[in-house]
Amino acid sequence: RSVPKSLGTPDDHLDEISFMKARNYELLHQVALLKAEKAVITKDAEEKDAKMQQMAKEKESFVIAVAKLESQLESKSWEKEQQKEFKSLESHVSHLKGDLNDFMKSLRKGEADDERTNQFEK
Repeated sequence: RSVPKSLGTPDDHLDEISFMKARNYELLHQVALLKAEKAVITKDAEEKDAKMQQMAKEKESFVIAVAKLESQLESKSWEKEQQKEFKSLESHVSHLKGDLNDFMKSLRKGEADDERTNQFEK
Protein backbone atom coordinates (compact mmCIF):
# COMPACT_ATOMS: atom_id res chain seq x y z
CA ARG A 1 0.00 0.00 0.00
CA SER A 2 1.13 3.43 -0.75
CA VAL A 3 0.70 6.38 1.60
CA PRO A 4 -1.02 9.35 0.06
CA LYS A 5 1.28 12.35 -0.30
CA SER A 6 -1.04 14.61 1.68
CA LEU A 7 -0.42 12.57 4.84
CA GLY A 8 3.29 12.67 4.33
CA THR A 9 5.82 9.95 4.96
CA PRO A 10 6.58 8.40 8.32
CA ASP A 11 9.87 10.29 8.26
CA ASP A 12 7.97 13.54 7.75
CA HIS A 13 5.87 12.73 10.81
CA LEU A 14 8.99 12.03 12.88
CA ASP A 15 10.53 15.30 11.72
CA GLU A 16 7.33 17.15 12.63
CA ILE A 17 7.22 15.49 16.06
CA SER A 18 10.88 16.34 16.66
CA PHE A 19 10.23 19.91 15.57
CA MET A 20 7.21 20.15 17.90
CA LYS A 21 9.23 18.73 20.80
CA ALA A 22 12.06 21.18 20.12
CA ARG A 23 9.56 24.04 19.87
CA ASN A 24 7.91 22.88 23.12
CA TYR A 25 11.26 22.85 24.93
CA GLU A 26 12.05 26.29 23.51
CA LEU A 27 8.71 27.62 24.76
CA LEU A 28 9.21 25.99 28.16
CA HIS A 29 12.65 27.62 28.34
CA GLN A 30 11.13 31.03 27.47
CA VAL A 31 8.45 30.53 30.13
CA ALA A 32 11.16 29.68 32.69
CA LEU A 33 13.12 32.82 31.71
CA LEU A 34 9.98 34.97 31.99
CA LYS A 35 9.19 33.49 35.41
CA ALA A 36 12.74 34.23 36.56
CA GLU A 37 12.45 37.80 35.21
CA LYS A 38 9.08 38.19 36.94
CA ALA A 39 10.63 36.98 40.22
CA VAL A 40 13.43 39.56 39.90
CA ILE A 41 10.92 42.34 39.10
CA THR A 42 8.73 41.27 42.02
CA LYS A 43 11.72 41.20 44.36
CA ASP A 44 12.80 44.68 43.19
CA ALA A 45 9.26 45.97 43.67
CA GLU A 46 9.12 44.49 47.20
CA GLU A 47 12.50 46.03 48.04
CA LYS A 48 11.37 49.41 46.69
CA ASP A 49 8.14 49.13 48.67
CA ALA A 50 10.07 48.29 51.84
CA LYS A 51 12.41 51.22 51.15
CA MET A 52 9.42 53.54 50.62
CA GLN A 53 7.90 52.37 53.91
CA GLN A 54 11.23 52.98 55.66
CA MET A 55 11.47 56.42 54.11
CA ALA A 56 7.90 57.17 55.22
CA LYS A 57 8.83 56.19 58.79
CA GLU A 58 11.97 58.32 58.61
CA LYS A 59 9.93 61.22 57.25
CA GLU A 60 7.46 60.83 60.11
CA SER A 61 10.33 60.79 62.62
CA PHE A 62 11.83 63.85 60.93
CA VAL A 63 8.50 65.71 61.07
CA ILE A 64 8.20 64.89 64.78
CA ALA A 65 11.79 66.01 65.41
CA VAL A 66 11.17 69.27 63.53
CA ALA A 67 8.00 69.87 65.55
CA LYS A 68 9.93 69.29 68.78
CA LEU A 69 12.67 71.67 67.66
CA GLU A 70 10.09 74.31 66.70
CA SER A 71 8.50 73.90 70.12
CA GLN A 72 11.87 74.26 71.82
CA LEU A 73 12.63 77.29 69.68
CA GLU A 74 9.32 78.88 70.68
CA SER A 75 10.10 78.06 74.30
CA LYS A 76 13.58 79.58 73.97
CA SER A 77 12.09 82.62 72.29
CA TRP A 78 9.61 82.98 75.15
CA GLU A 79 12.46 82.53 77.65
CA LYS A 80 14.49 85.23 75.88
CA GLU A 81 11.52 87.57 76.00
CA GLN A 82 11.14 86.85 79.70
CA GLN A 83 14.86 87.45 80.24
CA LYS A 84 14.65 90.77 78.40
CA GLU A 85 11.64 91.77 80.47
CA PHE A 86 13.44 90.66 83.64
CA LYS A 87 16.54 92.68 82.71
CA SER A 88 14.37 95.67 81.96
CA LEU A 89 12.68 95.31 85.34
CA GLU A 90 16.07 94.82 86.99
CA SER A 91 17.33 97.99 85.37
CA HIS A 92 14.22 99.86 86.45
CA VAL A 93 14.60 98.56 90.03
CA SER A 94 18.26 99.56 89.99
CA HIS A 95 17.33 103.10 88.94
CA LEU A 96 14.67 103.21 91.65
CA LYS A 97 17.25 102.05 94.21
CA GLY A 98 19.59 104.80 93.02
CA ASP A 99 16.80 107.35 93.28
CA LEU A 100 15.94 106.05 96.76
CA ASN A 101 19.59 106.24 97.84
CA ASP A 102 19.83 109.79 96.51
CA PHE A 103 16.64 110.68 98.34
CA MET A 104 17.93 109.07 101.56
CA LYS A 105 21.22 110.96 101.21
CA SER A 106 19.37 114.20 100.72
CA LEU A 107 17.25 113.43 103.80
CA ARG A 108 20.38 112.69 105.83
CA LYS A 109 22.02 115.80 104.50
CA GLY A 110 18.92 117.74 105.42
CA GLU A 111 18.98 116.23 108.91
CA ALA A 112 22.67 117.03 109.18
CA ASP A 113 22.00 120.56 108.02
CA ASP A 114 19.20 120.80 110.58
CA GLU A 115 21.58 119.57 113.31
CA ARG A 116 24.26 122.06 112.24
CA THR A 117 21.69 124.78 112.24
CA ASN A 118 20.50 123.68 115.69
CA GLN A 119 24.09 123.57 116.96
CA PHE A 120 24.83 126.92 115.41
CA GLU A 121 21.78 128.41 117.01
CA LYS A 122 22.74 127.04 120.43
